[in-house]
Amino acid sequence: PEKPDWRILSAQGAVADQMGDHARAQSYYEAALKLVPQEASVMSNLGLSYALAKRLPEAERWLRDAADAPKADARVRQNLALVLSLQGKFAEAEAVLKRDLSPEDTAALMADLRGLVSQPNSWRAIKRADANAKPTRI
Repeated sequence: PEKPDWRILSAQGAVADQMGDHARAQSYYEAALKLVPQEASVMSNLGLSYALAKRLPEAERWLRDAADAPKADARVRQNLALVLSLQGKFAEAEAVLKRDLSPEDTAALMADLRGLVSQPNSWRAIKRADANAKPTRI
């Protein structure tokens, strides 16, 4: 308690998200960001948490901030592309992906995103994919 670790707070947020408690997860991410403002991985996790809670405009805002952060990586930008695609902003999503991927890989991922969004129950598919994803560095 005297020396909180932002990595632990972020990990607690990830666990809360996987359990479906997005409000609790978001409070963990926000606490972590008080310790390390502008940490791309935490902002990205917070954005994805908002996406899982179907609060896409807030998710986009956090993911745009994460993508603009100095330590942003391709994974953060791909998360932004996912949220943009969920909102039907495919041209913007493609532009984000082109920063890190070849034209062929961008086209393949955009096809996957369009397919995911066109599924009748894309939210359930996203949650299922999120639950099955291997943990990444936080």
